[in-house]
Amino acid sequence: MLTDLLSRSRIRALGGSRSLEAGQDYAAAGAVRVTNLDDHQVSATVQGTRRYTVALAEESGELIYECSCPMGEQGQFCKHCVAVAVEVGGWSGRRSKASKPAVTTEEVREHLMAYRKQALVDLVLEQAEEDDRLRDRLLMAVAGGLPGGPDLETFKTALRDAIEPDAFVPYRESYDWFRGVEAAIAGAEELLAQGHAEAVIDVCESGLEALDGVGGSIDDSDGNVGAVARRLGDLHLLACRRASVDVTELGCRLMKLEMTSEHEAFYDGLDRYASVLGKPGIDAYRRAAEGHWAKVPALAPGEDDAAGFHDRYRITRIMEALARRSGKPDELVGVLSRDLSRPDRFLEIAKVYGDAGQHDEALDWARRGIASFAGRPDWQLQEFAAGELHRRGDHDEAMQLAWAQFEASAGLTTYERLFQHATEARADWTEWSNRALRFLRQEIDRQTEARDRERYRWEPRPDHSRLVEIFLWRKEPEFAWEEAQKGGCNAPLWMRLAELREGAHPGDAIPIYQQAVERLIGQKHNQAYGEAVDLMKRIASVMARLSPPEDFGVYVSEVRARHRPKRNLMALLQRAGW
Repeated sequence: MLTDLLSRSRIRALGGSRSLEAGQDYAAAGAVRVTNLDDHQVSATVQGTRRYTVALAEESGELIYECSCPMGEQGQFCKHCVAVAVEVGGWSGRRSKASKPAVTTEEVREHLMAYRKQALVDLVLEQAEEDDRLRDRLLMAVAGGLPGGPDLETFKTALRDAIEPDAFVPYRESYDWFRGVEAAIAGAEELLAQGHAEAVIDVCESGLEALDGVGGSIDDSDGNVGAVARRLGDLHLLACRRASVDVTELGCRLMKLEMTSEHEAFYDGLDRYASVLGKPGIDAYRRAAEGHWAKVPALAPGEDDAAGFHDRYRITRIMEALARRSGKPDELVGVLSRDLSRPDRFLEIAKVYGDAGQHDEALDWARRGIASFAGRPDWQLQEFAAGELHRRGDHDEAMQLAWAQFEASAGLTTYERLFQHATEARADWTEWSNRALRFLRQEIDRQTEARDRERYRWEPRPDHSRLVEIFLWRKEPEFAWEEAQKGGCNAPLWMRLAELREGAHPGDAIPIYQQAVERLIGQKHNQAYGEAVDLMKRIASVMARLSPPEDFGVYVSEVRARHRPKRNLMALLQRAGW
């Protein structure tokens, strides 16, 4: 029986704790309406953000479930499924167990079977006047079976009407909009199943054109517009595979659609449609793309083409796809080198040659990129060039690039890279490390002097956080502690140092923890108060290990005196027994 599969533990395992709680709330609020129920299955609706249909069934001892909500359509046991399980299982403790409805859908079916045909037709048509989806479904069913062939305008109109809203579609209504569009697409899919592939191509392109015009008219937080575009795109591709199309004309049209469509239906069109286009179609696609590409201006380092960025990005992707099909690195580089406005463009070209085993060309392009942007060096470009230099045994030049990175942004990250390059070059790491530490100390001094000038006094005084990080990375906590004592560091590093010193030097850790307690209390919210009390417990443990032990009670009294107006904090201290 179905109810045997609806135990609380099973439903929790299927849906998770959050869905369990939400489903129970739905059931308790009377949001579940059972429309059909017997020993092995139940059909119901659940009123959530909108009304969803749910079906649960027992098949060979297994629980089968469906829901029309987004999560349910992904195969998840959603909160609506939980709500129906609660209603039918009757184990929530807040509602009585669902009983069979007075009238079931099966009884409605029997009732309709007794209708005269004309009365039933009148009933359906009456409902179609009130229900646009039903009306369009009926119109498409007739239009697809006309003796002279399907009437495409009926399908196009149904799809456009579903896609184009009369007014702004807010989030709460966006899923309903999505389901309406899906119903219209289902009509086009049925048309394809009937063998009208050429017609479906036209319908899909008309629908995608309409979809391009709805930007800003729908709250698309759930990505429903993109889902519609993908479904129409997939249907378009399937129809092209089944139709007898002029591949030359299709190649030209496909390139234009990829350039102009606002959505991703034709994204990476060449790769997706290659098997349909064949060589003639791809050649036509290429000619159309090259005509557009010829109008795209070349960009030198630092130049901008903001006005034409949208088209430039799309046509560049198209030309890259064509070049990659050739398998010739020089052809791909010819496309990429049309835009050398940024360092990453040089890096991309260098990687193309590197992947092709043409390492001299790869290094040459990396060097050109570094030279072109000498005023704002790109670390990834420098790293690539250094790797190529190591490959050819030019370790000294590689180390100079690694050093340039460190000078540009001295810190733990660039220090680690410097170490890796020194290891690769089998260089004297002690010498490079000492040089890096000297440079970092000099930079801290320079920053301090600049800050102490009148116009920079608003800036925080530079501390030794970067040196502390480096010594901790080197597993030299004593040196890290010395740097922190000398020049200070950020709060997280102080906490790391306190944890490291707590065992052998508990007296050093206590004031750091106490400062952290004050920072937490200063945030003035209950979570921070709780964290402060937890840290105070740690302070009590450390104080007890001192010789002689410090009086934790005195410290608590001081905290109470400083923060007595904070009633929630006082309550937490009281609860802790202080």
